Amino acid sequence: MVAPDISRKTLALPLADRPAYDATTFAAALRSGVSPSGRPLARQMPRYGVDEATAAEMWTYLDRLELVERSGVRSNTVTVGVAENFDADRVYELERALALSGGTVHGRRIVLARVDPHDKSTWPGIVAVLFSRDNDWISPESPPSLFPLSPVAGTERADEVRALVPPFEDQLRAVAAEAPRSAPVVAAPSDRATLGSAQLLGGREFRGPEQLVELMPVAIVLGSDAWRMAALHGRAQSRFYGLGHEACPFQSHLALKGASVSVTRAACLRDLNASSAGDRGMSVAASVLTTALAKAGRDLTRGSLMRGFSSTRYDGNHWARLDYTRYPVTGTRAVEWVHQ
Repeated sequence: MVAPDISRKTLALPLADRPAYDATTFAAALRSGVSPSGRPLARQMPRYGVDEATAAEMWTYLDRLELVERSGVRSNTVTVGVAENFDADRVYELERALALSGGTVHGRRIVLARVDPHDKSTWPGIVAVLFSRDNDWISPESPPSLFPLSPVAGTERADEVRALVPPFEDQLRAVAAEAPRSAPVVAAPSDRATLGSAQLLGGREFRGPEQLVELMPVAIVLGSDAWRMAALHGRAQSRFYGLGHEACPFQSHLALKGASVSVTRAACLRDLNASSAGDRGMSVAASVLTTALAKAGRDLTRGSLMRGFSSTRYDGNHWARLDYTRYPVTGTRAVEWVHQ
């Protein structure tokens, strides 16, 4: 569930059942749950024990929040950020997919702009960020993160993140189920620490990336160090299993080596088969984004965009079915595979 926008402009308008809010009545509503009309607010409305100075800061912040919510939105364009380290060829494919879908929603042309999500100076110019490699930059004033490359933990808020693939633990369990029981896990110590608990991988034996050569031909590969070693030493007899977003930077090298790869589907994976009907990840991203923008309506804000996702479904035939009404953050729990 994504909460509706609360703007100072809305609160400052008188309604039939209450006078307009000002700084004083807003503070009273926070502390005692009483509206300017003198009637109590809904019982579910939380009460906040804030002092006058804090209440005044919140009232001022609401004025600024409205500007934040409309970041990147103009009368004839909406600017969506793309993480600067996302592959340039992928961005071109996304632009092409958006153009094929019309490229314009409610009279606004969709514009893509390269940004560093960690650089706050870029936030005022965009409505959301696409394809960030992590979400550690998320804050109350940051733009929403759309389709992050790393799988989400599953605990993120639906007004902050919307993904295209299942949570991390679901993918890791799927890797363990797909790989032969005898396949060891190759991962650097730092990457092993991020795995949380070894039981997700069925209690398999862990080895370092430097041991990959002696462990081939079959192994579960986790982390950039291990995938780099796989791309360097893989051969036609090799078969590697792992997470798609980690294999992305090494996909072409592995194909040249002739190594067989089975990884979970990720938006950053390219369709290496020349007969493939377009690019899957970028086609899905364009479709879901334009649908959510359409559902957000003409009065577009960051909040309305994320609410637009709340009723968005994708039933395409080349990606897992997405349903954000059922899975608000990830859209799906179904793990799909890319076999190369």
